[in-house]
Amino acid sequence: MHFKKTKFMKKLILFITLSIYSFAQSQENSDIVQYSASTYTAILYNSNNEIVNQKIVGKNVKIYFDKVFKSYIVEFENEDNNITKYKFIFIKNLGANVMQMETHQGESVKIIDKLSDGGLIIINDRFDDGTWLSYITSRATKIN
Repeated sequence: MHFKKTKFMKKLILFITLSIYSFAQSQENSDIVQYSASTYTAILYNSNNEIVNQKIVGKNVKIYFDKVFKSYIVEFENEDNNITKYKFIFIKNLGANVMQMETHQGESVKIIDKLSDGGLIIINDRFDDGTWLSYITSRATKIN
């Protein structure tokens, strides 16, 4: 009788361990939300907020949003078909879906997160002459 209890306990412990392992594997990277977009466009505005120039600077865009650290990585193919990555680190919330972020080069930018119904908008601070630059992804699609 004792042998059956021991065997049952071993099976129960194995079952619980496998269940916990399976759950942990399913939760891996669940804090990272991934999106894809076809293009990454740079838009230059003058001091009157009018578009002066616009250029697609990347294609096959991947956007990774870390829900825990509120950080973004934007990855795309540039004109030479090389992969370019930009990382944005959270500084503070500025309102609904608007965050002040810092680039990996230390520049301050605003990010407007419209990923759930559009794209991602990255706005640089104004330059001394009043012009400013924004980067916009095309309509994004959630891929995980």
